[in-house]
Amino acid sequence: TPPLARLKAVNDWFHGGPAPKFWRVRPGVPATSMWWVPPRAFADSRRIAGHWQKEVNASAFAYRGETYDVVVKALNEGHTRHGQDLRSRAAVLFEILYLEVLRGEPGVPELYGGWRTEHGLVWVVQHAGEIVGQGKDRAGRLSTLSDAYQQACRDRPLDIARAWFRCFQSIVEGGFVLTDFKIDQFAFDGDRLCEDIFLVDGPSPNTGLLVDFLRDSYAADDPLLRTGHPEGLERRRENPYLDTLLRDFRPGRGGEHTRCAGNFTGAPELSRCISNRCGAFDGRVHVWDAAAREWLLPRVAALSASKAAADALRAMIKRMLAPDPEKRSTFPELLEELT
Repeated sequence: TPPLARLKAVNDWFHGGPAPKFWRVRPGVPATSMWWVPPRAFADSRRIAGHWQKEVNASAFAYRGETYDVVVKALNEGHTRHGQDLRSRAAVLFEILYLEVLRGEPGVPELYGGWRTEHGLVWVVQHAGEIVGQGKDRAGRLSTLSDAYQQACRDRPLDIARAWFRCFQSIVEGGFVLTDFKIDQFAFDGDRLCEDIFLVDGPSPNTGLLVDFLRDSYAADDPLLRTGHPEGLERRRENPYLDTLLRDFRPGRGGEHTRCAGNFTGAPELSRCISNRCGAFDGRVHVWDAAAREWLLPRVAALSASKAAADALRAMIKRMLAPDPEKRSTFPELLEELT
């Protein structure tokens, strides 16, 4: 199925249409089918996270003689009618579309499918392992890392660095950006021998196929929406998808100004204000992030049992923190350097 057709099918399902036929997990299929898995296959599940609006459960299903560990997520639409709840619904849509449009890319969990219930939406994704760690980026305070991840950093630091670079390359080349950058958004499966680190929460769509699709689908290019016109403001209040699209950063074009240099911890170009709008940027903002976040490359280098690997990573970090983004390496260049 072509990518644009997949996006349309998933978007239609989210708004009440049938589950896409290309999904492995969907309702309305025989229990004896070897090609599809019905929702009742996930009756045995274990809650691992969530709150009153969104629930996250660990489960598994059998397919063609193999068992797949999965995460079953549920959105309770009975609580998604106003304000912040509507924006949460938009975030769920963007997460599911992120999984679909980047299907098969390194660092992106596989989306198996989903179904609707009387309470809302359920979608099933690959279980990508334990979260890398917990904590916040604060001066003088280190995040707590999972045991498996720490051991991998000691034993295979360059493999871990490659896994991070592959994950970020998928995000950047897919037209996404992380506007809420946290350690617990990433997962690592120690049993996979460092093959991938996964981004388990959806990033913000910013450029490319998905943004073009969303802007066409929700008429986000209407000039009224970017002015103080009452009609435009009312449409933004009523449509969380519009509001989120217009609030997010726009690589190469800048975005609506939402924060200032004094309280922003990302790359320098993200705190640039031009006529009360954020300055233009590209995927190298996440090159900075990979080098600046204490729980990312700096911790890999600190934990490395190999002095040669640690020295190589520290030299790479120094270059990745160049204030001028033009002087930073891209993720493909960084991966080439580690081959």
